[in-house]
This record gives sequence, structure tokens and C-alpha cells, in this order.
Amino acid sequence: MAPVRVTDDYYAILAVEQIATTEAITKSYRRLAFVLHPDRNPRSDATAAFQLLGRAYGSLKDEARRRSYDIIYPSITSKSLNKENPPPKTQSLTSNKPNPETSIPKSKQGDIEDSAAIAALRKVRDERDAKWRPTAKRYEDVIFEQQREVTRLKKDIEKLDDIKLRELAEEAAARGWSAWIFSPLYKKSVETGEEKERKSNERLDRFHSKNVKERVLKSKMTILRKWEKGLRDGQDVLAKAHEIDNENIRFHENRIRVRRERELEEERRKEELVRDEARKKEREKREREEAKNLRRYQAAQKLRQEQEAGARKLREEEMAHKMWEDAARVKRMQECIAKVYEQQQYQPPPVVGSSRSSRRQPERGSCNHDGWWPKVEAETCWNRLQCEECGVAYSYLLICPGCRIEAYASCQRTSRPVRRGLRRTRPGYGNTQTQGSKGHTYDHYDEWSD
Repeated sequence: MAPVRVTDDYYAILAVEQIATTEAITKSYRRLAFVLHPDRNPRSDATAAFQLLGRAYGSLKDEARRRSYDIIYPSITSKSLNKENPPPKTQSLTSNKPNPETSIPKSKQGDIEDSAAIAALRKVRDERDAKWRPTAKRYEDVIFEQQREVTRLKKDIEKLDDIKLRELAEEAAARGWSAWIFSPLYKKSVETGEEKERKSNERLDRFHSKNVKERVLKSKMTILRKWEKGLRDGQDVLAKAHEIDNENIRFHENRIRVRRERELEEERRKEELVRDEARKKEREKREREEAKNLRRYQAAQKLRQEQEAGARKLREEEMAHKMWEDAARVKRMQECIAKVYEQQQYQPPPVVGSSRSSRRQPERGSCNHDGWWPKVEAETCWNRLQCEECGVAYSYLLICPGCRIEAYASCQRTSRPVRRGLRRTRPGYGNTQTQGSKGHTYDHYDEWSD
């Protein structure tokens, strides 16, 4: 027998591409089998669709059968394309690429399938309810009629029992001691045979009637319980079917919810990435601003240091210029002093900074240390001149014009003669004079200081 020629597009049936792996084919088959299963899909062609899906999966899961199918697959796709939408002459017949304009995202497709399954399950549930509703009404009507008959029979039996109890009570009262005591007073009626026979027949009729009604009641109760059981069984079957449908509906709703939560989580993750990127850019911008401010601060620090260095250099230059001016002033003073001594026929004082051994040391006893003492300063601010009287080093000294002794101002005051009744101060006890003195002043000092 020749094999049946395959004309179905198994890849399209399983909703996969021709290059799909076996795992992808199995996953797609399970998903579609869950949707197309006849127990879950109420459509009339669900069985045929499920069988076709099984044939497609059986052909593609086996490697040998799949290779054989791939050989004839181009002819199958070309035939399907020619039947549905004939392509133009310039277009390849074997082109099977999806159209991006009409393609549906995978998540949306899953939502559509789940929504369709939910709608189908609800439709089946509604149809089941619609079918059960007349049956349930019929059951309820029969049960109601049976209950009404049972109630009527119970009331009839109760009436017969009441009549019997009343007759027994009358017979007991007629045979009691009260009737025997009051019998002389009341004339007792004598029942005839016909009355006794009538009462006996009535009791017999009531007995048979009660037995018949009890048997009928028992049969009615059996029928009532049967109908009630049938109603309960139908309701249980309906409830179980509804429970299964509700479970399936909840399953699909949970799938939709999980898919939407996943999409929301993906959106939140993307938003978080965007926020992280924005924070990263903000942090980089802030770091650039900080680096820029740091460079500005360093430039300002460098400029301030340069300004301080320039100011320090300027102060040093001003100090050097001032020292030069002081040296020039001292030189001019020495020149003036030399001119004065030449005029007075005295030997001019030696140059400042010269060796003390080269100076002429006259006799101190013959000099009264009077006159104006010129001032002699050290060559630099670090050098010191030693006083010949007290031996202490100072930055400047005064030179006696007579004996050429170099002494400090306090030692000069103690060595000079007393004028105008002023008392000399002892060496080492300060430079203060008697009250009323304005302190020592150099004669004509302003003249030489320029």
C-alpha cells in the first residue's frame, strides 16, 4: 500500500519556524495541546485539530521523519501560498518570513489564547447551566408534587389515628368507675346489633384505609427520596463540572496575571535602568562640576600663592631698597662727619665694619666725651656690634668724637659729664633720668639724617 502523501504545513500547525529546535517544538506542542484538547475545547472540530497537532508533533520530533518532511516542505509551502495568496512573479514561492506589520507579539498572542480559552470555558459553563435549568425545574416540580402527596397522606393517617384514639377513649370512659357510680342516675343506652356491626365495619374500613395509605406513603417516600437523590446528584455533577471549569479559568487568568506581572516587572526594570542611567549621568555631571570647582580652587590657590610670593618678593625688594637707602644715608653721614672733622682738624672716623684693631685708641682719661656722638649701624640686620663699655652686642652703637670709643646710648649717658645739675644713671639700671628730663637727644641729629 502506498504511503499517504503529506500536504499539511506541520511547522505552521505547531506555530514554529523551520529552524526551530526539538525543545521549542515540544514546548509549542504542549502549549497548543493544552488549548486544543477536546476535554477543554468545546468546539466541534477540537478532536480533529488535536489529532492533526499530534501527527505534526510525531513527524517533527523524530529526526529521520523530520528530514524526510523537510525535503518536501518547500512544495507544501508553495502550494499553500498559491491557494491562499498567489505571489507576484518577482517574489519567491518558498518565502515563509513573517510580516512584521501583521505579526503579533508573543505575550499578546498568549493573552489572546488564554482569553479565548476563558471565554470558551465560560460559554461551556453557561451552556451547561442552561441545559441543567429545565432538568432541575422538572426535578423540583416532581419533588414538590411528591411532597404534597406525602403531606396529604400523613394528615389522613393522623386523622384515622385520632378517630381510633377517640373511640378507645370513649370505650375506656364507659367502662370506668365513674360510669358505674353514676349509672343509677343516667340511663345507659343499649346498642343494637346493627349499630355494633356498623361500628365494626367502620373500624375495619379505617384499618384497611390506614394500611393502604401507609403503603402508599411508603412508596411516595421512596419515590421522593429517589427524585431528591437525583436532584442532589445532578447538582453535585454540575458543581464538579463548574469547579473544573473554574479551576481552568483561574489557571488561564493566573497565566494572564503572571504574564502581565512579568511585563510590569520588565517595565519597572527598564524604568529602573533609565533612572540608574539618569542618576549615573547626574553623578558624572556632579563629578565634573566638582572637578571643575577643584581646578578653579587649585588655580585660585596657585594664583594666591603667586601673589603672596610676589608680595613677599616685593617686600624683600623694598627691605633691600630700604637697607640700601640706610647704607647710603650712613655713608652720607660719614662723609658729612669727615668733612666736619676735616674742618676741625680731627682725624675722620674709620669706615663702618672695619677692624677694631686698626682704629686709634686715644687716652680715655683726657677725653670728657662731650659733643655729638655719631651713630654706627651693623652692615646687615643679622650682624651685631659689641659695646666697649658693657660688652653687650647691639644693632647700632654711638662713637665718641674725641676718643673714638664705641658705646651704646645708655653707656654714653653714664660716661658723659653731668649738665645742668642732672644726675647720671648707674650702668645696667635703666636709661631713666631725674624728673623733668625729656630724655637724651643727639645734637644736630636731624641735620644728618636727611
